[in-house]
Amino acid sequence: MKKLSIPRLLSPILIEGAEIFSPAPLGVQSVLLVNGKVMAIREKIERDFVLLIAEGMEVEPCFIDARGHRLIPGVVDAHEHLTGGSGEDGFATQTPAITLEELIRGGITTVVGCIGVDTYTQNLPHLLGRVKALREEGISAWMYTGGYDVPPQTLTGDVRTDLILVSEVIGAGETAIADRRSTQPSTGELARIVAAARTGGLLTQKAGITHFHVGDEPRGISQLNELLDHFDVCADCLYPTHVERKPALLKESAKITHRGVVVDMDVCEQDLEGDLSKFVEEDGLLTHLTFSSDASIISPRTLYDQVRGCILNQSLKKKTHSIETLLSLITLNPARVLKMPTKGWIAVGADADVLVVDSKFEIRDVIASGRLVMAGGVVKVTPRYDRWSNRFGSKIER
Repeated sequence: MKKLSIPRLLSPILIEGAEIFSPAPLGVQSVLLVNGKVMAIREKIERDFVLLIAEGMEVEPCFIDARGHRLIPGVVDAHEHLTGGSGEDGFATQTPAITLEELIRGGITTVVGCIGVDTYTQNLPHLLGRVKALREEGISAWMYTGGYDVPPQTLTGDVRTDLILVSEVIGAGETAIADRRSTQPSTGELARIVAAARTGGLLTQKAGITHFHVGDEPRGISQLNELLDHFDVCADCLYPTHVERKPALLKESAKITHRGVVVDMDVCEQDLEGDLSKFVEEDGLLTHLTFSSDASIISPRTLYDQVRGCILNQSLKKKTHSIETLLSLITLNPARVLKMPTKGWIAVGADADVLVVDSKFEIRDVIASGRLVMAGGVVKVTPRYDRWSNRFGSKIER
């Protein structure tokens, strides 16, 4: 019989002398992470204090010299095809599943998986298994129930009970509108999905949002305005994505933020700076905007790389968007719409999901759920299946 053992506590991590963007600027400070949480943020934290904590926990402490570096929150990516993308030119065009290393290298410590047009071979049980696997590896992972289809595919037969009975499910989506690949749902049908997700969220203290895939058709987000105008629907439970894909759609999306709806742009076209500028020109609320990777064809890392490039360009061109504003688009803002109060920022009591980056915002270290998973640009963890496989260049453990 296999011997049972109590998992060891995580090593306390002291990050010393970093310039902190929480994403708000906090100046140069040290941060102490203990067992998955931010325990202290101070100008100086004595190493002897950390050694005492480690001794009591019966673990070795970890000290990270971050002088001359910045400390920022881990990326919150609200839209990834974790099991791979739907192949729309035959089965051979399906993309592979997102790997643990891809997430870590992209600085993504919190991720939400979804299903797109193919809700059959890329199904919800498969997605749930992938989410559970990432959780076991230390990534904070969740999922939406459903996909493009209306009525939506579900795990339990109902959107509401999916949220109530499956801890990993936080909302419904990505429900397709304004797209020829959608099931051409009526606004009334959409209202029933939104209501079910909302009720499930209320009963479980989850987001309860409905994540809408918005296609290229001229109807755009008109059905979302109809939901707000003619149905008993809360603005904060609607979360449309891909809103950058057409100028008219972007204009309407900027406008709907003034009704309380948070909108999402993907970075598939790799023009975050341009999309952001257009959104601001249309008077969109930056507090009601997020960016996501939509990773499947593109790498998850593209999301952070686009924000990083924007930060560097803003600095060179002396434009108005602050580091805080740009980081918030992939940290604090998505955490808020997903109703995850311990994600997306660096504060005492928040989850220990942080990135150490250099002066050019290149990622050096990644800490996810209080665990150092990348140090000096080297990923320090491998998926557990790799221990019993020689497919990926590793020796098999016997």
